Amino acid sequence: MRATDAHIAIIGHVTKDELLRYLNATELANGFFNRFLVIAVQRSKILPFGGSLGGEELDGIGRRVAIALRHTRTAAAIAFSPAAREKWIDVYPELSEARPGMHGSATARAEAHTARLALVYALLDASGLRDYRAGCSWVSPTPLVCSSRALIAPW
Repeated sequence: MRATDAHIAIIGHVTKDELLRYLNATELANGFFNRFLVIAVQRSKILPFGGSLGGEELDGIGRRVAIALRHTRTAAAIAFSPAAREKWIDVYPELSEARPGMHGSATARAEAHTARLALVYALLDASGLRDYRAGCSWVSPTPLVCSSRALIAPW
């Protein structure tokens, strides 16, 4: 198999215990782990039969995703709008801040992950603005740092 200029995405699910059982200090310290965007989540409610997403809701989501996909295929270079640039300048120091120990190793790429998430949100917004305005309206380093801190606390 050969890939040129490939971008590979891995989506998975793991419990905190499983992750900590198989993740070792070397993988944390050498930069392997921080190449993955790890998001710690907790369920908000107990639903014995799961939630229900009705046909109309699901169709609506499908339409919005289709619009976003069409937008991404025609989007030119995507740049920060002036407002998004200001937001990015505000959060960048905290994202780039060196943190000690394994937590620091785990969050060493926080700014890259945050920029990618902002881009995804801007593309999903599909507003035609072709900028990071939509994505950067929510940009905050807190979720990335808190997810890492919750997972890496044992180190």
